[in-house]
Amino acid sequence: FPVTIYGRVVLENLKGFNISDFSLVVAIFGGNDSSVESATSALLEIYNLCNSSGVKLIAIGPPPATRIENLETAKRIFGDSVNSSDWHLKRDEGRYPKRRINIAIAMDQFDDNRSDVATYGIAARKTWPETYPAQPDGVHCVNGAQQIVEEAMRECMQKLKI
Repeated sequence: FPVTIYGRVVLENLKGFNISDFSLVVAIFGGNDSSVESATSALLEIYNLCNSSGVKLIAIGPPPATRIENLETAKRIFGDSVNSSDWHLKRDEGRYPKRRINIAIAMDQFDDNRSDVATYGIAARKTWPETYPAQPDGVHCVNGAQQIVEEAMRECMQKLKI
């Protein structure tokens, strides 16, 4: 199974660098944080670390849960409990997909009244199936990834004037 990446892991990895060597940090959050508070607490620490060094921050994440397009891929990643294409949509009695959306909304609002930071909460802006494609394993962005990343980066870079 892949390593679970959540906000604290992003923060700890970032602490391993001399932040002042950079002019921009791009932090990408998945949907693995246990709560909105967990994600935004880590984002605040990342922001404070960057801001104190005069470094601009772009924070992106997480995408929405979708229908699983490839059950074998999903089982390889999430284990044998994956039993249907709507597994993520029903996880934790529907709380799992809602948590991803709520984290994205909180991330999207994080840059309000803060300088040198731009955020893009994918699940706050893209909904499955209306504007976000189903994914092979139901969550990791593969289908449409280039377009979504280009849109997020373009918007964030415009906000930061870079």
